Amino acid sequence: ASPWAAACGAALPLVLLSYSSCVSYAQLIATGSPVNANVVTSMHLVSSGITGLVLPLLSNCPLVVSSADITVTLLYACVVQDILKGAALLPEVLSEERVAATATLALPFNTILMSLALCWIGSKKATVAVSYLPYPVVAGFLGSIGFAIFRGSFAVLSTTGKAVPIPAGLGTLAREVPSQ
Repeated sequence: ASPWAAACGAALPLVLLSYSSCVSYAQLIATGSPVNANVVTSMHLVSSGITGLVLPLLSNCPLVVSSADITVTLLYACVVQDILKGAALLPEVLSEERVAATATLALPFNTILMSLALCWIGSKKATVAVSYLPYPVVAGFLGSIGFAIFRGSFAVLSTTGKAVPIPAGLGTLAREVPSQ
C-alpha cells in the first residue's frame, strides 16, 4: 500500500471519532433551546477541520489531532442557557428565531474570545500554574465534568429536551423514552 493510503486508513477512525464527538456535543449544546443542532454540528466540523489543518502546520508536533472538547461544550451549553434565561425576561420583544440567532452567533464569538485568551495564556507560559494545583482539586474538576456529561446525556434522551433531575427523574425518563 502507498504511504498515502496507509495515512488515510489510519486517519479514518480519527475522523469518525471526531464526527461523532461533534454530533453528540452539538446535541448537548442545543438541547432545550431553539438552537439548531445541525448548525452547531456544522460549526464544530468546520472548526475541527480548520484546526486539524492549521495546528500541525504551525506547531512543532505534526501529528497533533484536533477535535471538539467537552469542557468547551459545557461552557457553550451554559452560554446558550444564559441567553435563553435572559430572553425569557423579554418574551414580547424577542421571538424564538431571534433568540436562536443570538445564541448561534454567540458560539463563534465565544470561540474567538477563548482562542485569544488561550493564546495569551500560552504566550505568558501561565499554564505552569496548573502544575501547582493539588491532585484532589484536579480530580474534583474532572469528576464534575464527568457528572455534567452524565447529567446532560439524560436531557438529550428526554423527549422534552429539559434537564432531568437525578435520580428522581430517571423513572419518568425510562417511561417516556420508547424501547426499541
